[in-house]
Amino acid sequence: MTELVPAAGGARMVPAPDPVARDYLLLGLRLDQHRPGLVDAYFGPADLKAQADMESLRPPARLADDAVALRERLPTEVDDPERRTWFQAQLAALEVQARVAAGDVVAYPALVARCFDRTMERVDESVFADAAAELDAALPGSGSLEERLAAWDDALTIDPDRIQAIADDLAARFRSRAAALFGLPDGEGARISTVRDRPWGGYNWFEGGRRSRVEVNLDVPIT
Repeated sequence: MTELVPAAGGARMVPAPDPVARDYLLLGLRLDQHRPGLVDAYFGPADLKAQADMESLRPPARLADDAVALRERLPTEVDDPERRTWFQAQLAALEVQARVAAGDVVAYPALVARCFDRTMERVDESVFADAAAELDAALPGSGSLEERLAAWDDALTIDPDRIQAIADDLAARFRSRAAALFGLPDGEGARISTVRDRPWGGYNWFEGGRRSRVEVNLDVPIT
């Protein structure tokens, strides 16, 4: 029988993590103390969150070493190949984040490759030139391509004062449609609010218990 332990953020119970998962969760929580926001939301075992919050702050360089050590344990402690591959990619990303937090200089292409497990490829300039030519032919009006594109975007931009009402209306329509097509679980919900002074246009915060909070940044034009 799977052992259950109390989860952070509520009265739910979650499966107790195995040693690799436990150390992975602790690594992420510890690194989040150096790079706030790295952990988007945490609803795992409450005791691990409490441990990370109460213990002495670990230097980022040590956390990078912890990521390497944990990755070296994967071949002997994780049997499932897909799970092992997933952990390898996650730990590579956490390691490079810790290295950067420790002050190491990492070239941007290498940082992207480690964080997203993808290698960037240069796109030939002709691709962008062709796209610009298509836009130039499609956009109405006079003036440069940049001016006409800006005018087109401005014409479609929604007044910030209307965003909340429009978002609420769309959410109600989507919920009704989803309920009719697929059904919705009991207790689910998403509330939408508007914010300013954020680095993104919109963000979803999972709050646990099938509920989310969606924030829309009014500083970013919305079309």
